Amino acid sequence: MNKRLEEEIKEHHKDNPYFTTEEHISSLLDNAVEKVEQFQHDPPISMTISYRLQNGFTVLGRSAVVNHKMFDVGIGRKMCKVHAMNQLWQLEGYRLQCDMYKEQLRMEQENLAKRLG
Repeated sequence: MNKRLEEEIKEHHKDNPYFTTEEHISSLLDNAVEKVEQFQHDPPISMTISYRLQNGFTVLGRSAVVNHKMFDVGIGRKMCKVHAMNQLWQLEGYRLQCDMYKEQLRMEQENLAKRLG
């Protein structure tokens, strides 16, 4: 993500408890309890990396090239991480939305109990 845009987003959400950052998403992968690399084809033209996160959930990153002579493992690893991070952005957004919804329900129940009680 563009660093200037990232800083603008962080500033905009500074008081929002339902927010995540690129650093957080990246750290989930960096702290994975298991990373399994697999190369497809001979010679290799694609790879996958399976990241088993600390909570046991697994995300998968993929990368590929058209010409096997251009295959670079380092670039492939970076692309796999980017693809896995994109999955985690969506999953973390869903989790945060659930947390926000549960908090909203809890507050509504508290307000109802105060009115009735």
